[in-house]
Amino acid sequence: KETDFLNQRAWIYYMQDNYKGAEADLKKVISIDKKNALGYRHYGFVLYAQKQYDQAIEKFKKTIELDTDSTYYSARTGLGLCYKQKKDYAKMAEEFANAIETDGWDQIDTEMGKLTPEELSYMHPALEAKKKEHPKDVIWPYADGICSNYEHKYIEGLKSLNEALIIEDNPYIYNQKAQVLSRLGQNNEALKACMKGLEIDSSNSALLDTRTMILCYEKDNAKKAKAAADTMLSRAPHKV
Repeated sequence: KETDFLNQRAWIYYMQDNYKGAEADLKKVISIDKKNALGYRHYGFVLYAQKQYDQAIEKFKKTIELDTDSTYYSARTGLGLCYKQKKDYAKMAEEFANAIETDGWDQIDTEMGKLTPEELSYMHPALEAKKKEHPKDVIWPYADGICSNYEHKYIEGLKSLNEALIIEDNPYIYNQKAQVLSRLGQNNEALKACMKGLEIDSSNSALLDTRTMILCYEKDNAKKAKAAADTMLSRAPHKV
C-alpha cells in the first residue's frame, strides 16, 4: 500500500532529522487515509522533534482516538513528553502512567530515568490512582518503586517493591529489591533477595550480576563493587 510505504519512508526521514521530508510524506498519508493512526503518530513525533508541542499533542490525541489499543511506542508516551516540555507535570505523569498501562514498563522506563526529582514527584499520585483502579496488577507498585529509586528514596522504593512481591513472585522485582537493599547497606538481605529470585529463574542474568556486585561489597572490594554497580544500573532490565 502507498500509505505503508510513505509511513515507512517518513519514519526514516524522521530518524535522519529530515523533518521537512517526513512532514511531506505524512501529509500525503493523511490525505489518502484520514484514519491512518500510524501516520498521525509519526507526525506527532516529527512535530515534537521541532518543538511544536501543541500541534504534536493534537496529532497524538488523534492517534489515540483512532487506535486506542496500539502496542507500539505509543502516542501516550508522546503526549507525556509534550506535557513535560510544557512543564505541565500533572498531565505528563497521567499520560506516562497511561503509557505504562497500554505499552508496558519497558516502553517508558528510559523516559522515567530522564525525569528530574521534581518531575518524578508527580508520578506517584498518577501511579497511586492506577493502583486503586487495578489493585491486583503488579506493574503499579513496581513502577512506583522504580520511580522512588530514581529519586534515591530507597525506603519508599523498598516498600513499593515489597507490595509488588505480595502480588507476584517475580525475579525482576527481586533483582530491584536486592539492588535497593544493597544501596541501603543491607547486603545480607540483598543476597537473600537474589537467592529468592534465582529460585524462580536460576539463569536470570540480571540477578546473577546483582549477586556478583553484592559479593564484591561483601569482600570489601569497594572499587570493583562500584564499577559493577555502575554497569548494572546502566543495563539492568526493568521487566515485569
